[in-house]
Amino acid sequence: MKHPNWLLILLLIIGAILRFYGFPNIPFTYDELSAWGRTDYNSFTDLINKGVRGDGHPALIQIFLYYWRKIFGDSEASFKLPFLLMGVACIYLVYEIGKQWFNETVGLLSAAFITALQYTVMYSQIARPYISGLFFTLMMVLYWTKYVFADEEKRKWRTLVGFIVFAALSFYDHYFSLLFACIVAFSGYFFLPRKLWKEYSAACVMIPLLFSPHIGITLAQFKIGGVGGWLAKPDFHFFQKYLSYSFDFSWWVRGVVAALVLVSFIFIAKEWRKKNKLRLLCLAWFLLPLLIGYFYSKYYNPVLQYSVLIFSFPYLLIFLFSLYKDMNTILKSSLVAAILIAGLYSLIFERKHYELFYKQPVEQMVKYSVDFVNQHPGKRTWIEIQEPSKYMSYYLKKWNSNIIIHSYNDSLIQDCIASQKMVRQENPDYVLCGNIPYDQLRLFRNSFPKTIDVQKGFTYDFFAFAKENEPGPGLNEVNYTTSINFSDTNRMWNYNPAFVKKDSSGKTFYQMDSSQEFGPGLTTDIHSIMKERDDYLVLDAEVSDVKPGSKGSLVLTFSNNGPVLFWQEKPFSYFIDSSGKGHVVNSFAFRDFNFTKADPQLKFYLWNRDHQSFKIHSMTVEVMKGNPIIYSMIEPVPPSAK
Repeated sequence: MKHPNWLLILLLIIGAILRFYGFPNIPFTYDELSAWGRTDYNSFTDLINKGVRGDGHPALIQIFLYYWRKIFGDSEASFKLPFLLMGVACIYLVYEIGKQWFNETVGLLSAAFITALQYTVMYSQIARPYISGLFFTLMMVLYWTKYVFADEEKRKWRTLVGFIVFAALSFYDHYFSLLFACIVAFSGYFFLPRKLWKEYSAACVMIPLLFSPHIGITLAQFKIGGVGGWLAKPDFHFFQKYLSYSFDFSWWVRGVVAALVLVSFIFIAKEWRKKNKLRLLCLAWFLLPLLIGYFYSKYYNPVLQYSVLIFSFPYLLIFLFSLYKDMNTILKSSLVAAILIAGLYSLIFERKHYELFYKQPVEQMVKYSVDFVNQHPGKRTWIEIQEPSKYMSYYLKKWNSNIIIHSYNDSLIQDCIASQKMVRQENPDYVLCGNIPYDQLRLFRNSFPKTIDVQKGFTYDFFAFAKENEPGPGLNEVNYTTSINFSDTNRMWNYNPAFVKKDSSGKTFYQMDSSQEFGPGLTTDIHSIMKERDDYLVLDAEVSDVKPGSKGSLVLTFSNNGPVLFWQEKPFSYFIDSSGKGHVVNSFAFRDFNFTKADPQLKFYLWNRDHQSFKIHSMTVEVMKGNPIIYSMIEPVPPSAK
């Protein structure tokens, strides 16, 4: 009787705990809400035409969720459960492949990393085609292994059927799992004897035939152009960043990986050379999707993200530990324990996974809004969040709330003039803003200057503002400010004193007229005002007597001893209504500018393009505190957040 593999069982138990922690209340990510939003169609045809064709992913997972929702409902727990289970199963599958290709020690070490790394834990908790694609490709590779490397008398056709089925599922799951399945299928010819090529080729042909009903959808999706509208082209640093991300940006985890590789030369298998072809296969399977994705993204259309490389990641682990011989239980347990200790420490304390990932933007902002309104009965609150109304309605329904949240995605809300008019008519006591642009945020702060609360997390910033007479202290979210109202001299600001006037109440203003194309401005070194890389620059100019149709604008530039590196303008017409007065604003995230290329100067001025007359009452430059953890799931978590 075969004894149970207690180390493997331990990995599966720990893996399940790490993935199911917080279940059933693990919140939806934005992508999951997008998938949820595309599962409420009345017919399969609508699902395909409206929910799949425009998505950019193959149809399998969307179709699965569509029917899963009909049976089990649309709760977060319902959607996530199959993916959580597949995430746990992937631990076993990586172990089994490592064991069959090399030995049990290699399988256990590789599976231990799959157990504890944030990369695989997090995607197991997301109902999208990533952990499912990993599960399908691992199953495909397991059947492929049983066919390609089997003794001739043990090679069975039904094993090849398993390969066909899971390769086809990989095709339908994600285009990168499709790519990986093609690489695996092609690899078989390097290991199989020629006499089996015909049988194997017939099996390989079956896979695209099974995918053929999807070809029309795929062609339509490719015409869309992928995610190039928002995803930047990768640079050469992508490779290093991806490896750092894969190993949690943790020196502990990377140190354990390096130590294990070094120790493998001590416990090296006697016949290690006989497995070199398999090592090359592991390396090829890891590198080819990475390189193909990189060059496709760089020279055609950006599609390369960390998530799409998860299908090939296990083979890097198997390659790294492939020199090990099969060791005794004590040694294996010691190495697995070292991996788990480093991985758990990194996941929980360095990456702060359960603190940061479990606070998703839509849920957090809607929950805060509901709680705030409940805590301020009888008060009027204007709530504006840059998320689709449909997604926010999911959580409003979950918490049985009927509060009104205005979606910034609504074109009327994006119109500064129209939205500010709506707010004035509403005359609220409080304003709550989530993820709206900082120039819009500035407009609210001009009327509601007291910041009473700030919430910042992964991909969201949320602010609560009140009027100046609100009792209690306010929060200071400004790292730096300089302004001028033309009543005194400020050396940082450039203007002609001859145009400074006073109104009937004695207040000073700057009079622009037809003789001036460029108004007052400020020039300063960016590094002298930027406190943190995550800070935001906010510019504000208060004007009046602006004529309808004015082509004036607020201009922001970054220059480097002459050459302009960045130029942006915000027209008066975006902000000034028929009254001819108000604030013209602009904002800029410092992290969006590559400061490694220069030591730039900031210039801020008003451009009187059509030489009109108007008054300038004040000009302000602020540097607002940024959000250091806004991209904490794909970047190192800053020390201040640990």
